[in-house]
Amino acid sequence: MGRHVVILAGGSGTRLWPRSREKMPKHLLTLHGKQSLLQATAERVRRLSDRVYVVTERSQLDGIREQLPDLPEECAIVEPARRGTASALALAAWTIARRDPQGTMISVHADHYLGPDEDAYLGTLEAEAEIAEREGVLVTVGLEPPYPSTAFGYIKVGDLAGTDASAYRVERFVEKPDLETARGFLREGGYYWHLGLFAFRLDVLRQEMRRHTPALLQQIERYGAAVERGDLEAANREYEALPVQAIDYALLEKTDRLLMVPARFEWHDVGSWADLHDI
Repeated sequence: MGRHVVILAGGSGTRLWPRSREKMPKHLLTLHGKQSLLQATAERVRRLSDRVYVVTERSQLDGIREQLPDLPEECAIVEPARRGTASALALAAWTIARRDPQGTMISVHADHYLGPDEDAYLGTLEAEAEIAEREGVLVTVGLEPPYPSTAFGYIKVGDLAGTDASAYRVERFVEKPDLETARGFLREGGYYWHLGLFAFRLDVLRQEMRRHTPALLQQIERYGAAVERGDLEAANREYEALPVQAIDYALLEKTDRLLMVPARFEWHDVGSWADLHDI
């Protein structure tokens, strides 16, 4: 049983057009410093585990291999079609579980920019993995909003939870609000930006998928069965039949086994030129 870090590296990041395009998405661009966002992310998370995977799409695979030449072939997980974070994470979980069914998976995004305190970031991911392993729950990370934003989803948290009260119970998810609603969240308190940084034991994820999103689990299992018998054409068809859905709404807002760890680090989602200017 070990820890596996999955970097989600799909999408085109068209809000940074013309530099970010379909075959040169923003996570492959060098926007700050000497490394691309993907290279910086991979270097960072290797301090957590030497088992690092990248989930991407075929059109970006060559660029990712060029930037991460040491990435083992089996650690490049290629989606047959872009189907959202629910399918991408389920595909990664299936891939890892073939080798380590009792493992823990930590999921991060390739296009996030962090401030100088990487130790705080890694400490947060370490903490959520420990909670996921100890408590048998799904864990996500939230950032206390420094200002009202309409660009992010929000998490409303409740009481402290866990045997050491180091995380909060998640009461609900809120889709990207309008500005007045976001201002109300800050006045009320207890709301966090949802950063999309997850940790869970693979067996717990499977249990919760079986309970709350059985159709997705069954479709991924059919995909996996086709892969294992060597029928890649059938595997591609099974994956392409999946609906496009985010993990937040496919699973996380339905489960009662979800906790949130507060972020203690500087964080930026580089989604536009205005965001880049703020870094």
